[in-house]
Amino acid sequence: MKYIKNKKRKGVSLIILALGIVAIMGFASFVTDLGMIMNARNELQKVVESAALVGASNLEPQQNSAGQVIVDTSQAVTIMTDTYNQMINSNSMLSNAAAPTIDFNAQSKAVKIFTTLDVRTYFARIIGINAVRVEAQAAALSSPYYLNSNFPKGFSPGSIIRETSGDTDIRKPVGDNENVNILFDGALGSPDNKALTLGPGGYLTVRFTMPLMDGVGADLYIRELGNLEGYYLFAGNDADPDNPYVNEVMSGAGINWVNISCTGIPVDIDPTNSPIGSYLANVNYSSGTTKEAKFYGSGIFDIGKTCTDSTGNVLYDGNVKGVKYLKIIDDNTVDGFLRENLTKPVVLIGENSSITAGVDIDAVAILHHTRLISTVEYNKDTDSDNLIDYLETIIGTNVSAADSDGDGISDALEYSGWYGASQSIIDAGSQQAQFTNPLDAEADGAGIIYIDN
Repeated sequence: MKYIKNKKRKGVSLIILALGIVAIMGFASFVTDLGMIMNARNELQKVVESAALVGASNLEPQQNSAGQVIVDTSQAVTIMTDTYNQMINSNSMLSNAAAPTIDFNAQSKAVKIFTTLDVRTYFARIIGINAVRVEAQAAALSSPYYLNSNFPKGFSPGSIIRETSGDTDIRKPVGDNENVNILFDGALGSPDNKALTLGPGGYLTVRFTMPLMDGVGADLYIRELGNLEGYYLFAGNDADPDNPYVNEVMSGAGINWVNISCTGIPVDIDPTNSPIGSYLANVNYSSGTTKEAKFYGSGIFDIGKTCTDSTGNVLYDGNVKGVKYLKIIDDNTVDGFLRENLTKPVVLIGENSSITAGVDIDAVAILHHTRLISTVEYNKDTDSDNLIDYLETIIGTNVSAADSDGDGISDALEYSGWYGASQSIIDAGSQQAQFTNPLDAEADGAGIIYIDN
């Protein structure tokens, strides 16, 4: 059979090739635009996540110059906005991002941020798409991180240096009676009413792998069980960073200690018209007697706060902005405050398993410990008590009850602080600010109505 050429089909393959090349280039062009859009979206997400973490870390209570206890959300907004703007300005592809929308749940110490960015296109303009708007949002929460015998890791296993003065072994109480609930390894961690009894003059040293830096407001929480007994809180740093402390044997160049007890604000009691807080006491040193501040009961402490006595003399200048070590020292006295009567110290003849009075440490927590959460978690509050469910799960309160311990004060107020007729310290400061325990009505001190009694 004779094959006949069709002259009309001549050059068709070339046209198909040309069209194919155009299609491939067009597709590649749109992929390039899409890649730029996704890259800008990812960079914008990093910005809002960073700003959210910074904002949440600045929602801890603090005392202002007038002595009022406040949570300054305006300061947190300023810091968030500055962080956002600095990151936007340092990245050319984000230069036209919109101003962020910031929302706080200050009682939960949580924050949410939202923003948009119009990403300019290049090849998509062929079909009339000049820009694509992308959105980014993030939420973050600040909650206590409770220390235990394994975190944070130091140079040797465990972060707690097991040393004491007064006790032969910090794992055991002074006296003949031993309570398994106060054994060292089970004592710290989240609050569980299992205390580490230091005994008279006993002390506990905590070492951080990285320095604990001063943030806005309180930086530490120490929970003391039972009646309110006294202790000294010291912050320390290596005398020579090139020759650091490792353990009792490898003590390096030593540690410079500063007493920060005076920075404490009472927690878990009602301080109204009571003398709970920091005290000045005479302490004997080899060089002589000096006055040192000490603290009674549970408290939150601000390592960057300046303290003065009643005559204006500076007790602590707040210059320690980073802390590598903490030392909690029992005051080696038998006085303290009864939770049922906070008007004056009384003689305490020992608590828990100790035959003599000694401070009972249940928990030590790092504050400003922030984590990212989803915006769905940020908005979920089953019992409408202003504590989001995610946080209530962490601290152990009931997500379905606004007042877990039934003492007439909402969980949010007890957790975040309150004053007067149950007004939150977030709304305004007050010298009568109270931080009570949302899980235990009986631990909330004098002046609280105990429904469960």
